[in-house]
Amino acid sequence: MIAPIWLRPRVGPYLRRERDKREYFKLFSNTPHIGEPRRSWLLLTGRRLAAETLPRDQRIKTSNKPTIAVFRNAVANNFETFFEEVKGRGPMLHEALRTITRPRYRERKYIAAPFIALHVRLGDFQNFDPKAISAGRHNHSLPITWYCEALQALRNALGCNARALVFS
Repeated sequence: MIAPIWLRPRVGPYLRRERDKREYFKLFSNTPHIGEPRRSWLLLTGRRLAAETLPRDQRIKTSNKPTIAVFRNAVANNFETFFEEVKGRGPMLHEALRTITRPRYRERKYIAAPFIALHVRLGDFQNFDPKAISAGRHNHSLPITWYCEALQALRNALGCNARALVFS
């Protein structure tokens, strides 16, 4: 996996006196993933393929040229596809997140499963505008009603009234 850049100084959370300062470098490390300078070289030279077109839970070897599996957030139609790009990749994603989580945060047991997690982002995004999304703009917050409808649809599909927890 190509390592993200976790250290991104942000002044806004301090100016707004937010509880979460978004200092992700304190929570995650890049070990054992690909860091600089190889990271930049791969991003410049690697062959990019849509993740949903690649075999699941397998190493990708399509040519001698490095291949980058690209996961895109299809904002305009996630409700219709229900994040098809990551379906079936649960064990791989769980292990990847566990690996980069710093040890002091790794073993905490906060909540008993099963539950539905809702990741709601509002503060640092623009209000939802379908025209802007169709035009290719990003970083819009979805209306709260979208989360409510998605939760109800998921509960209906599961056939139970599973507990829901909001992560923001």
